[in-house]
Amino acid sequence: MEKPKGTPKKGLQLNKRLIVGIGFILLMICIALVLVLARSGPSTKAKSTSTVAVTRGSITDSVSGTGTIYAEQNVSLVFQTNGLIKEVLVKAGDSVQEGQVLARLDDQALQSELASAQASLATAQAKLQQTKYGNATQAQIDSAKASVTSAQAAYDAAVKTVETESSSLISLKATYNNAQADLQKAQAVYDKVAWRSDIGMLSESLDLQKATNDYQKAKADYEKEANTAASSNQSKIQSALATWQSAKSDLAKLTSAGTDTDIAIQEASVKQAEESLKQAQLNLDKATLKAPFAGIITVVNVTVGSNTNASNETVAMKLLNRNPLHIDFKLSENDVVKVKQGQKVELSIDPLPDWKQEGTLIYISPASETANGVVTYAVRVNMDDKDQRVKVGMTANVKIITAQKDNALLVPTTALLPQGSGHAVETIGSDGKTQKIVVETGISDGTNTEIVSGLTEGQQIVKLPGTSDAPGPGGPFGN
Repeated sequence: MEKPKGTPKKGLQLNKRLIVGIGFILLMICIALVLVLARSGPSTKAKSTSTVAVTRGSITDSVSGTGTIYAEQNVSLVFQTNGLIKEVLVKAGDSVQEGQVLARLDDQALQSELASAQASLATAQAKLQQTKYGNATQAQIDSAKASVTSAQAAYDAAVKTVETESSSLISLKATYNNAQADLQKAQAVYDKVAWRSDIGMLSESLDLQKATNDYQKAKADYEKEANTAASSNQSKIQSALATWQSAKSDLAKLTSAGTDTDIAIQEASVKQAEESLKQAQLNLDKATLKAPFAGIITVVNVTVGSNTNASNETVAMKLLNRNPLHIDFKLSENDVVKVKQGQKVELSIDPLPDWKQEGTLIYISPASETANGVVTYAVRVNMDDKDQRVKVGMTANVKIITAQKDNALLVPTTALLPQGSGHAVETIGSDGKTQKIVVETGISDGTNTEIVSGLTEGQQIVKLPGTSDAPGPGGPFGN
């Protein structure tokens, strides 16, 4: 069968198209290779790069954040007992002092309960007194005590009289003893000559007779005085003692106490009455709403004639103390190590562009908080502000100055490259190639960073390492 004419010409056209397609693909591959080689060329190849001079100036390092403004004290006040509102003495916006009465309930029933509790306590105390000291009146007790004192004085006087009168008895006793001694002496002398027949005529006999007479007289005088004194004084002392004991007995009868059990029962009754009185007073106090601290009334929810329900804890009023205000916010663990208590804090509020204030860092939490894997620490700043435009609940901007230096070497923070655990910068050498210089950095304010060592003032460094201002060898595709 004869082949159709023109078939070879069609095959040739297809081959040409294939060759052209392959050639275009090869061209694109070459262009891509050129671009790759241009990008991966040596880092020291000169580029049209912006540089900046190392300068000197002041730099401040700070920690910033935002927080909510809170009042020093902010409390909702409620009545702690049920009742009818009798008085409302303040309105929203009023300044009040600590202890000031804000509102009162009708307390007639509570006053009556207090009076009843006071009477019950008085009765219990009287019963205890009666149990301890008997039924006598105080006048009777005082009279009996006076009688005891008088009887005791009479007894003391009788004893003293006996002591005085005994001095004469002592003298007679001495005379009696002396006479007895003289008699014994005269007897001894007489016995020596008693054998003589004329003994009755001798002086020794007369001396013995006289000594005997003196002894008998002294003895008689002493015994008579002793018997008389004993009888008389004993009677006086016994009589005075009996009177004193009788007076004490009468007083004891008037003031005789009950048994220990009776006293314990009455003491318990007094204690119970005292507690009932305290409770009645507490209930009465609950009928008066007072300011627990000085501040400003922000809300008043009660009106005269309305009823309160303590079980629902309905807020009667709200009290706010603005002095001082404080701001609570959180810092990261990197920032919290830079701050310390007592540091001054710069404050601002976006809706009040003309408001600037200084605060003091008063608290740094010793323990962290973790939320969604982020670790933070609670921080508080106090501020003393009288500007009424500043409201509790507003958001404040916080800036804590952590370090500040003057005449420091400064470079743009963007010029720094990571270098191990430190930093480096790039400079352009005389051959037009970039070089790395390792530097030691100090504090930073985010825009600029202090250079502690490695550079000198005026030295030119690459402003943005790794970038250029004009297209490189890669042509219009960039590098």
